[in-house]
Amino acid sequence: TDCLGHVALLTDLLATLATTRPQLKTTVNVVFIANEEAALILGVGIDQLAREGYLEGLKSGPVFWVDAADRQPCVGTAGMVQWKLKVQGKLFHSGLPHRGINSIEMAMDAMNYIQERFYADFPRVAQEEEYAFMTSSTMKPTNIISSDGSLNQLPPLCTISGDIRLAPFYRIADAKSSIEGYVAAINADPSGVLEKNLHGPHSKYSLPEDNVKGECEIIWLNDGEDGIACDMSSISFQALSQATAAVLGDSVHYSIVLPLVGSMQAQGFDIQIVGYGKSCAYHADNEFADLQHFREAAQIFSKIIGIIDEG
Repeated sequence: TDCLGHVALLTDLLATLATTRPQLKTTVNVVFIANEEAALILGVGIDQLAREGYLEGLKSGPVFWVDAADRQPCVGTAGMVQWKLKVQGKLFHSGLPHRGINSIEMAMDAMNYIQERFYADFPRVAQEEEYAFMTSSTMKPTNIISSDGSLNQLPPLCTISGDIRLAPFYRIADAKSSIEGYVAAINADPSGVLEKNLHGPHSKYSLPEDNVKGECEIIWLNDGEDGIACDMSSISFQALSQATAAVLGDSVHYSIVLPLVGSMQAQGFDIQIVGYGKSCAYHADNEFADLQHFREAAQIFSKIIGIIDEG
Protein backbone atom coordinates (compact mmCIF):
# COMPACT_ATOMS: atom_id res chain seq x y z
CA THR A 1 0.00 0.00 0.00
CA ASP A 2 1.07 3.61 -0.19
CA CYS A 3 2.00 4.01 3.50
CA LEU A 4 4.08 0.84 3.70
CA GLY A 5 5.51 1.60 0.28
CA HIS A 6 6.65 5.02 1.46
CA VAL A 7 8.33 3.46 4.50
CA ALA A 8 10.20 1.07 2.20
CA LEU A 9 11.02 3.89 -0.22
CA LEU A 10 12.59 6.13 2.42
CA THR A 11 14.36 3.22 4.12
CA ASP A 12 15.94 2.35 0.78
CA LEU A 13 16.89 6.02 0.30
CA LEU A 14 18.69 6.06 3.66
CA ALA A 15 20.44 2.78 2.88
CA THR A 16 21.60 4.14 -0.49
CA LEU A 17 22.95 7.33 1.11
CA ALA A 18 24.75 5.26 3.75
CA THR A 19 26.42 3.00 1.20
CA THR A 20 27.27 5.58 -1.49
CA ARG A 21 28.22 8.35 0.96
CA PRO A 22 27.74 11.35 -1.36
CA GLN A 23 29.47 14.54 -0.24
CA LEU A 24 26.49 16.71 0.78
CA LYS A 25 26.39 20.15 2.35
CA THR A 26 22.88 19.46 3.64
CA THR A 27 21.64 16.90 6.14
CA VAL A 28 18.89 14.46 5.18
CA ASN A 29 16.51 13.52 8.03
CA VAL A 30 13.73 10.96 7.79
CA VAL A 31 10.96 10.71 10.40
CA PHE A 32 8.76 7.61 10.52
CA ILE A 33 5.55 8.26 12.42
CA ALA A 34 2.84 6.16 14.06
CA ASN A 35 -0.83 6.99 14.54
CA GLU A 36 -1.34 8.52 11.10
CA GLU A 37 -4.98 7.42 10.91
CA ALA A 38 -6.10 7.09 14.56
CA ALA A 39 -6.48 10.81 15.18
CA LEU A 40 -8.47 10.36 18.41
CA ILE A 41 -5.52 8.65 20.14
CA LEU A 42 -3.56 11.51 21.68
CA GLY A 43 0.11 11.71 22.68
CA VAL A 44 1.38 9.56 19.81
CA GLY A 45 2.65 10.53 16.37
CA ILE A 46 3.82 13.68 14.64
CA ASP A 47 1.89 16.04 16.92
CA GLN A 48 3.60 14.69 20.01
CA LEU A 49 7.05 14.79 18.35
CA ALA A 50 6.49 18.46 17.53
CA ARG A 51 5.13 19.18 21.01
CA GLU A 52 8.23 17.74 22.66
CA GLY A 53 10.61 19.63 20.38
CA TYR A 54 12.05 16.71 18.42
CA LEU A 55 11.32 18.40 15.09
CA GLU A 56 12.74 21.86 15.80
CA GLY A 57 15.88 21.19 13.77
CA LEU A 58 13.78 20.59 10.65
CA LYS A 59 12.56 24.20 10.54
CA SER A 60 15.84 25.28 8.95
CA GLY A 61 15.12 23.35 5.76
CA PRO A 62 12.26 22.03 3.66
CA VAL A 63 10.03 19.22 4.92
CA PHE A 64 8.56 16.78 2.43
CA TRP A 65 5.48 15.05 3.79
CA VAL A 66 5.34 11.75 1.89
CA ASP A 67 1.76 10.61 2.26
CA ALA A 68 -0.17 11.80 -0.80
CA ALA A 69 -0.61 9.89 -4.05
CA ASP A 70 -0.39 9.87 -7.84
CA ARG A 71 3.28 11.05 -7.99
CA GLN A 72 2.59 14.74 -8.65
CA PRO A 73 3.13 17.58 -6.12
CA CYS A 74 0.17 18.03 -3.78
CA VAL A 75 0.11 21.75 -2.97
CA GLY A 76 -2.96 22.01 -0.77
CA THR A 77 -5.09 20.03 1.64
CA ALA A 78 -8.37 20.79 3.37
CA GLY A 79 -8.87 21.31 7.08
CA MET A 80 -11.13 18.91 8.94
CA VAL A 81 -13.34 18.73 12.01
CA GLN A 82 -15.87 16.06 13.01
CA TRP A 83 -19.25 16.88 14.50
CA LYS A 84 -22.43 15.44 15.97
CA LEU A 85 -25.89 17.07 15.77
CA LYS A 86 -28.34 15.88 18.44
CA VAL A 87 -32.00 16.67 17.82
CA GLN A 88 -34.49 16.36 20.67
CA GLY A 89 -38.14 15.95 19.73
CA LYS A 90 -41.17 14.65 21.65
CA LEU A 91 -42.28 11.03 21.81
CA PHE A 92 -45.88 10.42 20.79
CA HIS A 93 -48.08 7.93 18.96
CA SER A 94 -47.64 8.19 15.21
CA GLY A 95 -51.41 8.17 14.75
CA LEU A 96 -51.46 11.60 16.41
CA PRO A 97 -48.46 13.31 14.80
CA HIS A 98 -49.70 16.79 15.74
CA ARG A 99 -49.12 15.93 19.43
CA GLY A 100 -45.45 15.03 19.06
CA ILE A 101 -42.22 16.25 17.47
CA ASN A 102 -40.61 13.84 15.02
CA SER A 103 -36.88 14.12 15.69
CA ILE A 104 -35.96 12.42 12.39
CA GLU A 105 -37.90 14.95 10.33
CA MET A 106 -36.53 17.83 12.39
CA ALA A 107 -32.98 16.50 11.99
CA MET A 108 -33.45 16.29 8.21
CA ASP A 109 -34.68 19.88 8.03
CA ALA A 110 -32.03 21.14 10.46
CA MET A 111 -29.34 19.49 8.33
CA ASN A 112 -30.73 21.11 5.18
CA TYR A 113 -30.80 24.51 6.85
CA ILE A 114 -27.26 24.19 8.25
CA GLN A 115 -25.85 23.01 4.91
CA GLU A 116 -27.59 25.77 2.97
CA ARG A 117 -26.08 28.44 5.23
CA PHE A 118 -22.67 26.75 5.31
CA TYR A 119 -22.33 26.67 1.53
CA ALA A 120 -23.41 30.31 1.34
CA ASP A 121 -20.85 31.39 3.94
CA PHE A 122 -17.93 29.20 2.76
CA PRO A 123 -18.09 29.16 -1.06
CA ARG A 124 -15.32 28.19 -3.44
CA VAL A 125 -12.77 31.01 -3.77
CA ALA A 126 -10.32 31.98 -6.50
CA GLN A 127 -7.30 30.49 -4.70
CA GLU A 128 -8.92 27.07 -4.88
CA GLU A 129 -8.66 27.26 -8.67
CA GLU A 130 -4.99 28.30 -8.48
CA TYR A 131 -4.25 25.37 -6.19
CA ALA A 132 -6.38 22.99 -8.29
CA PHE A 133 -8.62 21.78 -5.48
CA MET A 134 -10.81 18.94 -6.70
CA THR A 135 -13.69 19.89 -4.39
CA SER A 136 -14.77 23.00 -2.51
CA SER A 137 -15.36 23.12 1.24
CA THR A 138 -17.95 20.58 2.35
CA MET A 139 -20.11 19.99 5.42
CA LYS A 140 -22.04 16.72 5.19
CA PRO A 141 -23.58 13.94 7.29
CA THR A 142 -22.03 10.49 7.18
CA ASN A 143 -23.97 8.68 9.92
CA ILE A 144 -27.48 8.83 11.44
CA ILE A 145 -29.13 7.02 14.35
CA SER A 146 -32.45 7.48 16.18
CA SER A 147 -33.81 6.36 19.51
CA ASP A 148 -35.19 2.83 19.68
CA GLY A 149 -38.95 2.46 19.49
CA SER A 150 -41.77 0.81 17.63
CA LEU A 151 -42.87 1.83 14.16
CA ASN A 152 -46.00 3.50 15.54
CA GLN A 153 -44.04 6.04 17.60
CA LEU A 154 -42.52 9.40 16.73
CA PRO A 155 -38.87 9.08 17.77
CA PRO A 156 -37.84 11.59 20.45
CA LEU A 157 -34.11 11.65 19.63
CA CYS A 158 -32.12 11.63 16.41
CA THR A 159 -28.36 12.07 16.07
CA ILE A 160 -26.58 12.90 12.84
CA SER A 161 -22.78 12.81 12.66
CA GLY A 162 -20.36 13.85 9.96
CA ASP A 163 -17.41 16.05 9.11
CA ILE A 164 -16.37 19.36 7.60
CA ARG A 165 -13.60 19.50 4.99
CA LEU A 166 -12.57 23.15 4.73
CA ALA A 167 -10.40 24.82 2.12
CA PRO A 168 -7.18 26.18 3.70
CA PHE A 169 -8.24 29.75 2.88
CA TYR A 170 -10.84 29.50 5.66
CA ARG A 171 -10.27 28.76 9.35
CA ILE A 172 -11.85 25.82 11.15
CA ALA A 173 -12.56 28.06 14.16
CA ASP A 174 -14.66 30.37 11.97
CA ALA A 175 -16.61 27.44 10.52
CA LYS A 176 -17.34 26.06 13.99
CA SER A 177 -18.48 29.48 15.21
CA SER A 178 -20.76 29.92 12.18
CA ILE A 179 -22.40 26.53 12.63
CA GLU A 180 -22.97 27.21 16.31
CA GLY A 181 -24.77 30.38 15.17
CA TYR A 182 -26.95 28.41 12.73
CA VAL A 183 -27.95 26.02 15.52
CA ALA A 184 -28.73 28.91 17.85
CA ALA A 185 -31.03 30.39 15.19
CA ILE A 186 -32.87 27.05 14.94
CA ASN A 187 -33.32 26.78 18.69
CA ALA A 188 -34.57 30.36 18.97
CA ASP A 189 -37.47 29.61 16.60
CA PRO A 190 -37.53 26.02 15.31
CA SER A 191 -40.95 26.37 13.69
CA GLY A 192 -40.16 29.65 11.97
CA VAL A 193 -36.72 28.53 10.74
CA LEU A 194 -37.38 24.93 9.77
CA GLU A 195 -41.06 24.29 9.06
CA LYS A 196 -41.55 24.35 5.27
CA ASN A 197 -44.52 21.92 5.08
CA LEU A 198 -42.23 19.35 3.52
CA HIS A 199 -43.52 16.54 5.75
CA GLY A 200 -47.26 17.20 5.64
CA PRO A 201 -49.49 19.62 7.54
CA HIS A 202 -49.14 17.94 10.94
CA SER A 203 -45.35 17.88 11.26
CA LYS A 204 -44.50 20.52 13.86
CA TYR A 205 -41.35 21.50 15.74
CA SER A 206 -43.08 23.63 18.38
CA LEU A 207 -46.07 22.66 20.55
CA PRO A 208 -47.16 25.89 22.29
CA GLU A 209 -50.08 24.17 24.04
CA ASP A 210 -47.59 21.85 25.78
CA ASN A 211 -44.85 24.51 26.10
CA VAL A 212 -42.50 22.17 24.22
CA LYS A 213 -40.28 22.76 21.22
CA GLY A 214 -37.68 20.71 19.43
CA GLU A 215 -34.04 21.47 20.16
CA CYS A 216 -30.72 20.95 18.40
CA GLU A 217 -27.25 20.60 19.94
CA ILE A 218 -23.99 20.68 17.99
CA ILE A 219 -21.14 18.70 19.54
CA TRP A 220 -17.56 18.88 18.21
CA LEU A 221 -15.90 15.48 18.32
CA ASN A 222 -12.36 16.88 17.98
CA ASP A 223 -10.65 20.26 17.94
CA GLY A 224 -10.18 20.14 14.19
CA GLU A 225 -7.21 21.24 12.14
CA ASP A 226 -6.82 23.89 9.48
CA GLY A 227 -5.82 22.93 5.97
CA ILE A 228 -2.60 23.89 4.23
CA ALA A 229 -1.72 25.83 1.09
CA CYS A 230 1.92 25.01 0.35
CA ASP A 231 4.28 27.84 -0.58
CA MET A 232 4.71 27.40 -4.32
CA SER A 233 7.38 30.12 -4.41
CA SER A 234 9.76 28.27 -2.08
CA ILE A 235 12.92 26.49 -3.21
CA SER A 236 11.51 23.25 -1.82
CA PHE A 237 8.50 23.37 -4.14
CA GLN A 238 10.72 24.32 -7.07
CA ALA A 239 12.98 21.37 -6.30
CA LEU A 240 10.03 18.98 -6.06
CA SER A 241 8.48 20.28 -9.26
CA GLN A 242 11.77 20.25 -11.19
CA ALA A 243 12.68 16.73 -10.03
CA THR A 244 9.19 15.43 -10.83
CA ALA A 245 9.29 16.89 -14.35
CA ALA A 246 12.77 15.46 -14.95
CA VAL A 247 11.66 11.92 -14.08
CA LEU A 248 8.02 11.86 -15.23
CA GLY A 249 8.17 14.32 -18.11
CA ASP A 250 5.96 16.98 -16.51
CA SER A 251 4.90 18.39 -13.14
CA VAL A 252 1.20 19.13 -12.62
CA HIS A 253 0.25 20.12 -9.09
CA TYR A 254 -3.09 19.33 -7.46
CA SER A 255 -4.86 19.64 -4.12
CA ILE A 256 -6.98 17.20 -2.14
CA VAL A 257 -8.58 16.77 1.30
CA LEU A 258 -5.69 14.74 2.83
CA PRO A 259 -3.31 14.63 4.64
CA LEU A 260 -3.80 16.97 7.60
CA VAL A 261 -0.53 18.81 8.19
CA GLY A 262 -1.68 22.43 8.49
CA SER A 263 -0.55 22.65 12.11
CA MET A 264 3.06 21.98 11.11
CA GLN A 265 3.01 24.81 8.57
CA ALA A 266 1.56 27.09 11.25
CA GLN A 267 4.50 26.15 13.50
CA GLY A 268 7.01 27.38 10.90
CA PHE A 269 7.82 24.31 8.80
CA ASP A 270 8.19 24.69 5.02
CA ILE A 271 5.88 21.79 4.17
CA GLN A 272 5.67 20.24 0.71
CA ILE A 273 3.50 17.19 0.04
CA VAL A 274 3.93 14.29 -2.37
CA GLY A 275 3.19 10.59 -2.51
CA TYR A 276 3.44 7.60 -4.82
CA GLY A 277 0.45 5.40 -4.06
CA LYS A 278 -2.77 5.37 -6.07
CA SER A 279 -5.60 7.62 -4.90
CA CYS A 280 -8.10 5.37 -6.67
CA ALA A 281 -7.21 2.61 -4.19
CA TYR A 282 -7.31 4.67 -0.97
CA HIS A 283 -8.78 2.53 1.84
CA ALA A 284 -10.13 0.07 -0.70
CA ASP A 285 -10.20 -3.68 -0.28
CA ASN A 286 -6.81 -4.99 -1.38
CA GLU A 287 -5.29 -1.52 -1.48
CA PHE A 288 -2.34 -1.55 -3.83
CA ALA A 289 0.47 0.51 -5.35
CA ASP A 290 2.61 0.26 -8.48
CA LEU A 291 6.26 -0.72 -7.95
CA GLN A 292 7.30 1.28 -11.01
CA HIS A 293 5.95 4.42 -9.36
CA PHE A 294 8.18 3.79 -6.35
CA ARG A 295 11.20 3.27 -8.59
CA GLU A 296 10.44 6.68 -10.09
CA ALA A 297 10.00 8.09 -6.58
CA ALA A 298 13.53 6.99 -5.66
CA GLN A 299 14.84 8.90 -8.67
CA ILE A 300 12.78 11.97 -7.80
CA PHE A 301 14.05 12.12 -4.23
CA SER A 302 17.64 11.66 -5.38
CA LYS A 303 17.20 14.65 -7.68
CA ILE A 304 15.48 16.70 -4.95
CA ILE A 305 18.46 16.15 -2.63
CA GLY A 306 20.86 17.18 -5.38
CA ILE A 307 18.89 20.33 -6.32
CA ILE A 308 18.60 21.52 -2.71
CA ASP A 309 22.23 20.69 -1.97
CA GLU A 310 23.40 22.74 -4.94
CA GLY A 311 21.04 25.63 -4.13
